[in-house]
This record gives sequence, structure tokens and C-alpha cells, in this order.
Amino acid sequence: MHGLGDSANGFYDVFAEEGVVPPTCRVVLPTAPKKPVSCNNGYVMNSWFDIYNLDGKTPSSVEEIRKEYSQNDLNESADLLLTMIEEERNKFEDKDSSRVFIGGFS
Repeated sequence: MHGLGDSANGFYDVFAEEGVVPPTCRVVLPTAPKKPVSCNNGYVMNSWFDIYNLDGKTPSSVEEIRKEYSQNDLNESADLLLTMIEEERNKFEDKDSSRVFIGGFS
């Protein structure tokens, strides 16, 4: 998963380099949907969720997180990822979800 405003193409080359990914593995690089981001004056960009404020403070409680980020958008992104995991899991004969990994950076 990529950071705010980026896309899967932003780090595709890391995985495309020969020898990085074993031949028995598959890499799926999702791109977040485009949506307005409040902390960027409503500018529409790839974002997993709306961020209301980028004041540099790390939220220290669940209540603060709920105030800083769109809970609806977080739930939508979680549903999107769960669907992707399910789709990948179903590609394995044994349907073993422990073989599916999610990673990212920001």
C-alpha cells in the first residue's frame, strides 16, 4: 500500500526488478481511490482515507484517531483490502489465507 497521493506505480519498479520476488510468489499492488483530502484543501488525489489535519502530532488514543481520519473511508479501504485478500486466497488450491501478505509504506 502506498502513501498519500502516490500510486502502485510509484514503487512498481522495486518488485519488477529480476530476482526480487521469488517465481512462486505473486505481487498485487493496489492503488487507492481518488478522493478529496481535507488536509490538502480538498484536493482530489489517491488516498486510502480522508485526513482532516496534518499538524505533525501522532494521535495518542482511539478517540483522537477518530477525529483525525475519516472512519467511513477507513472502513471502505479495509473492505477493499479484505476483498482483495479473499480473491488472492481463493487462487490457492488450499485457500490458505496465511499465504497472503500485505505491506506498505508512507
